[in-house]
Formats: sequence, structure tokens, C-alpha cells
Amino acid sequence: MRLIKVKKDNSIKVSSSTVSLLDPDFCYIPVYNKYNVLVNIGDKVLKDQPLLSAEFGKIVTSPISGVVKGVKNVLTVNGEVQALVIENDFKEKSINAKGFKNDLSTYKYKDLETILSKLYIP
Repeated sequence: MRLIKVKKDNSIKVSSSTVSLLDPDFCYIPVYNKYNVLVNIGDKVLKDQPLLSAEFGKIVTSPISGVVKGVKNVLTVNGEVQALVIENDFKEKSINAKGFKNDLSTYKYKDLETILSKLYIP
């Protein structure tokens, strides 16, 4: 096995602030073993449309609207996994969320917890 040497480059600086990428061309959604894929290659997806579901009730939704282009191996913190590739159409079409009653006291705790988790509210 041959070793690879990397030249020291002092022009590269590491920032402590996080930068968000607002307009990605492609979005990669990791697909782990216990998840079922709910979309096919070539399907148009909307923002917040379910893409993956698990037996234990977890649902992964699309962060962007676009077209499912395929599956690709990507490197994550947990190692190499397969990921759905979604090409962004930059239109941000989303599913119309159904409203709920104004009186939240009529809901049971578990129902309210499910509703708020779908809205990404902890």
C-alpha cells in the first residue's frame, strides 16, 4: 500500500460558523435498512411529501420539490449508505397541510404530539 502525502496549505481556514446552502441542485436523502421507499425513480415530489417510512412510525419527508433521479452511494457519519437523489426544480411546491381545530384541549396528548412532530415542532 502506498502512502499519500498532502501538502500543507495555510490559505485554507476553518470557520466556526455554519453556512447553510439555500439552493442546492441535488438533495441526498439517506435510506437506512429499516426504511421503506415510498417513491419511484422519475416521480415528481413535493416539499414535505413522505419519501421513506419505517415500521416504528418514523416518516422522512422531502425538504425540496423536484424529481427523483435515482439512488447513489454516499458517505455519511455512519459510513457509506445508499441515498435517494432528488433534483431540485426551485419551485418549492408543497403539500397543503390540513388545518386543525382551534381548541387544542380536545386532542389527546399522543395525537397532539404526532401533529406537532409532523410540523417539526419539538
